[in-house]
Amino acid sequence: MKRIDIASKTITLLTALSVVYAALESNILFIAPIVTLAIPYTFMKEKGLEHYAQNKRILNNLFLFNILSFMIVSMISNHMNQTVFDIVVNMVVSYAYFKVIWAIEKKQIKVYKNPELLCEKLEDKIQVLEAMKEKLENDMESIDNEKAKISLETKLLALNQKILQDKSQLEIIKMKIETQKNDIK
Repeated sequence: MKRIDIASKTITLLTALSVVYAALESNILFIAPIVTLAIPYTFMKEKGLEHYAQNKRILNNLFLFNILSFMIVSMISNHMNQTVFDIVVNMVVSYAYFKVIWAIEKKQIKVYKNPELLCEKLEDKIQVLEAMKEKLENDMESIDNEKAKISLETKLLALNQKILQDKSQLEIIKMKIETQKNDIK
């Protein structure tokens, strides 16, 4: 499974939102999340894939600290205006994005670490693909237009290749499961 650096993707989103806000509102204050969150994260993060989980925790803590700081300072100073509110919303949206893709990543890791669960997911996917194949074959019989028929044949060929790839992958996973069961005995 290819790991995508969700912390870097989140920082990119936060930076883009901040720059767009600043440009649209013609107000430099909207780049505050870049100064208080993106830049510190860049200096605090560890290099290398072995620090991936640590970097996610660092970014999570930075988000929480910044959101709470902005809100607490606004409440204490009794100076919550539209700009501060928009900055906090920008950070909350970016943080929500970060948490959602982190949860998706956790679920994917759980599936890939469990061959039985992966096997079930792959079997479900193959069933869906075979149903699509059957529908395409039925559609091909009812089409008179040669161009449309060629298009459907191309799609059918690609679908057949995908089904074959998934079936061979499924067989490999089943062999791995069987090997694990035999090793346990």
